[in-house]
Amino acid sequence: WEVYPGKCLPRTFMPEYLVDLDLEDNELEKLWEGTQLLTNLKRLKLAGSYNLKELPDLSNATNLEKLDLTNCTSLVEFPSSIGNHQKLVCLLLDFCPNLQVVPLSNMASLDSLRMWGCWQLRKFPDISTNVTELTISDRMLEEVLPESIRPCSRLDDLTIHGSAWGFPEEGFSDRNGTADIERIPEWIKHLHVLKELRIYCCPKLVSLPELPRSLWLLDVLECESLETIYLPFDSEFRYLSLPNCLKLGREARRAITQPSFWAYLPGREIPEEFNHRAIGNSLIIPSGFSRCRICAVVTPIQEIMEDFFIFVCRISINGSSSEKHIVDDLRKIRSEHLLIFPEEFLDEDGWALEHDKEILFEFSNPSQDVSITECGVQILMDETDKSRSSYGSYEDKDENLSDGGYESCSEQVFEDDDENLSHGRSYESCSEQIYEDDENLSHGSYEFDARRVNVL
Repeated sequence: WEVYPGKCLPRTFMPEYLVDLDLEDNELEKLWEGTQLLTNLKRLKLAGSYNLKELPDLSNATNLEKLDLTNCTSLVEFPSSIGNHQKLVCLLLDFCPNLQVVPLSNMASLDSLRMWGCWQLRKFPDISTNVTELTISDRMLEEVLPESIRPCSRLDDLTIHGSAWGFPEEGFSDRNGTADIERIPEWIKHLHVLKELRIYCCPKLVSLPELPRSLWLLDVLECESLETIYLPFDSEFRYLSLPNCLKLGREARRAITQPSFWAYLPGREIPEEFNHRAIGNSLIIPSGFSRCRICAVVTPIQEIMEDFFIFVCRISINGSSSEKHIVDDLRKIRSEHLLIFPEEFLDEDGWALEHDKEILFEFSNPSQDVSITECGVQILMDETDKSRSSYGSYEDKDENLSDGGYESCSEQVFEDDDENLSHGRSYESCSEQIYEDDENLSHGSYEFDARRVNVL
């Protein structure tokens, strides 16, 4: 029942047998008068209820599993009765800027909590140790979060949004002068089961601390001042995405030497580690190997209007047996970037391809928003499949990262060059589209997920 025009649901409305109630983008100021029988209700969606000032008594909704209050911008109070729900799994409170109190201490079943844009929140709520997925605003890190998040022993997915991430055309990005964070607190390394960390649009963020060894995905977007990162190269870390982070120093460069890494970061030239290189969007090399890494320089042709674009890698062996690798969620960029990913070539018996075969790599973008100006392949031998690095950082900045001129990183000592410091660039504010997956209670497709590299 989307876009409901009234200020209150009719008196004849009887939700007793409803399982799923969707009232997205409505004009409601309140749902109904009094108390309704809601024992069968499992999902209640009120996203975009901009005029909704209060929620009704939901104490009878004892089977409620998902509550979506995204963009309920007039909502001030969160009913205490909801805090006692024992089956609520997913709670979405994004962009409820006037919400002040959220009682969640008794929600033992809560698994996914999203509450970025709740800038008037007086105190970060005490949340269950069972929460595995958390999305917050950056200010919560410094002001209220540390003591509340430490008990989250199962937290494996953390997303942090900065002030520039929002809907400025709606005026929601005004945070009453709240300062952006410059650093992520050190205690994040104690989240021992954290697997995915996403940090979006924190323009003053300068450095990332040591990250948990459990981490395997780091997605940092539009952090224009970011200079220093610590990556757990000797752990299970696999996916690195740093679009439009042009001030990063040599630690990010080390990612291109890691054989099993999937990386997306600024750069204009194919790194020297990729010994087979070509100008343009195609490359032919002889076979006789089982593993390699593929690199492409992705260059924007025009302003990319969508938040994401599609990258296609077509691989043909002796003119046949072609296959496609499609990455359909690469974030838009405003300068040249490198896309690097591993690949295996095995025959039906699991052996490396014979030497008399040729492998053709072709890269493209269906929307023609970007072009592939260079490409390269690095042959991987068995012994290179071992991590050669451990934790570390380089705080010095290097012109070659912002300009894309990567040098070989293996076993080299780099010298500081103060004259070549990158000055960064100006950035636009970010915007977001929220998509839902009712089955998986996921973040939505705007999240970077390198696992969505499909083999067709």
